[in-house]
Amino acid sequence: MAMALEGIKVVDVSQVAAAPMAARHLADFGADVVHIEHPQRGDSWRFYQAGQGFNPAGHGAGGYGVASDINYNWENFNRNKRSMTLDLSQEGGQQVIYKLLEKADVFVSNLRPFEMEEYKLEYDTLCQLNPRLIYGSLTGYGRKGPDRNAPAYDITSLWVRSGIPHMLSLPGVPCSGFRAAFGDNVAALALAYGVMTALFVRERTGVGQEVDVALLHAGLYQLSFDIAGALVSGQDYLDWIEMPPPEMVAEAEVATRRIRDFYKRSAPNPLAMAYRTKDDRLILLMALQPDRYWSQLCRAIEGKTWSMIPDLVPLRLEPKTALPCTTFSMRPFSAEPSKSGKLASRGYLSACTRTLLRLLMTPRRGRMTSLRPMTILSTGVLRRWLIRSSSARPRRR
Repeated sequence: MAMALEGIKVVDVSQVAAAPMAARHLADFGADVVHIEHPQRGDSWRFYQAGQGFNPAGHGAGGYGVASDINYNWENFNRNKRSMTLDLSQEGGQQVIYKLLEKADVFVSNLRPFEMEEYKLEYDTLCQLNPRLIYGSLTGYGRKGPDRNAPAYDITSLWVRSGIPHMLSLPGVPCSGFRAAFGDNVAALALAYGVMTALFVRERTGVGQEVDVALLHAGLYQLSFDIAGALVSGQDYLDWIEMPPPEMVAEAEVATRRIRDFYKRSAPNPLAMAYRTKDDRLILLMALQPDRYWSQLCRAIEGKTWSMIPDLVPLRLEPKTALPCTTFSMRPFSAEPSKSGKLASRGYLSACTRTLLRLLMTPRRGRMTSLRPMTILSTGVLRRWLIRSSSARPRRR
C-alpha cells in the first residue's frame, strides 16, 4: 500500500528542532525530504548530542540526556531524510536550490525573514519560480512586528514569552524546568498540519500557498484555556486563586532556592540559565555558545570590565570557570529590573517571564497576528480571541 505522501518532494532548509521535526513528519508519511545544511557548519543540532558535552567547534552544548555512542537526538529529528550541503549565501548555491524548488512540492524553513531576503528565498520569489509550491515558514515571533527578525528557541519564545512558566508556578515554588525541544515538537505539528492542509487545498485549486507558524503563537495556543479567561475577565490567575500565608511562601522559597543552587553548581553554562531580577521576574539567558556571546552579554548589561577578567570567561564550559561566572552573573540581574528588552535589542537570545495580562497588553504582542476579533453569540460582546497557531497566505491566481 502506498504511503499518504509518496511522490511529494520536500526541500528542508532548517536546523535545530521545530522545522526539522515538521519535515520529519512529512517524511514519516512517505515524502521525499532533502535536508540542506551549510557545507562547513552543518546543522547545529548534530552537535547537541546527549551526553556529549561541549563541542570544540563551538556549535553548542550537550549533556542534557543519557550518554550514548548513537546520536539518537539527531536521528529522532531527521530520520527518513536525505541530506546535502549548500552555501546559500553564494549565487551558485542559490541556483542549485532553485533547480530543486522548481520540481518540489514543499519548502520548509526556519530562516528568519532577513535571511530569507538575503538568500533570495522569500515566498514572493519562489512562488514565481513554482506556483504550486507550498511554502512552510517557522519563526520565533511571527513575520510582522518588531521581533520578526529576533533569534528564538522554543524555551525563550514558546515557553517563557508566552507565560507558560507563570501558569505552572505556585507562590514560592517556581516552575521547575524545561526539556529539550519540548515546545518545538508542538510547533512542528502545527507546521506539518498547515502544510498538509495546503497540499489538500492545492489538490482542489492547483495553486500553492504560504504557511506561517510562530513559536510564540504555538505557546499561546497551548495556553488558550487560560488566555481566553484572561481576555474575557481582565484577570490573571493570581487575581483569583487563594494565596497561602506569607510565611508559608517564604519557607517554600528557601527550600526551593537550596535545590536550585545545588543544580546550578553543576550547570556547565552560566549563559544558559535563569536569573531573578530586582522586580521579581526571571530572565532566561539562552546562549549555547558562551565563548561567542560572553563579551556581548557584558556590554549589554553595562559590565564591560567582566570580559577582561580571564577567570570569569566560561571557556569550554569548564565547571571551575562556570561556577564563578554563574555567581558573578547573578549580581547585575538581582540589582536592577529586567533588561530583557535591552538584551534583545542587541541580538542576545533571552526572554523574561510574563503574566498573562502583561503578555496580552504589551505593544509587541499587539502587533502579531494570532488574535482575531470574534463576537460571542451568547453575550454579543466583541472580544479578541486566540483562534489559530498558524496562518496561510494563498497565492493569487
